[in-house]
Amino acid sequence: MASVARSRLREMLARATGFYYSGTNTGTSASAVTDANIARYDTGRLKNLWGLILTGNRAGESRRIASVSSTTATLVTALSGALANADTFEILPFDPIDIHDALQQATRNVWPKRVNGRAARGLYLPTTDETLVVDNLLLNPSFETF
Repeated sequence: MASVARSRLREMLARATGFYYSGTNTGTSASAVTDANIARYDTGRLKNLWGLILTGNRAGESRRIASVSSTTATLVTALSGALANADTFEILPFDPIDIHDALQQATRNVWPKRVNGRAARGLYLPTTDETLVVDNLLLNPSFETF
């Protein structure tokens, strides 16, 4: 369940910050992610984005995309081994490690272990005093301007 939530949060954050794409690998290469669905009108836009392998023996590995030719996105550094047919991947605007770190820090901020020295009992959102003082014109006519 946590991996599903993390995946969904990663997708939502990636979409909000610019780009998200997921697909299924159809080739076997140690330095490329190949996919019939990657043949997009904007393949040039994929350069310098990040490829994250989701399933298979390389699950969790991520690399920056060096180039895209036809249906192949070549990664800057080769993966630790060949991808298998049907391995799934995501293309993200930022390094997935940075995205996960940001999500973990956000979770720590809203769900801390302790608040003011006491154990937290759940979601914690610190409140800020946003009181707005408005003077009463009836009691203070000098505020009134013509």
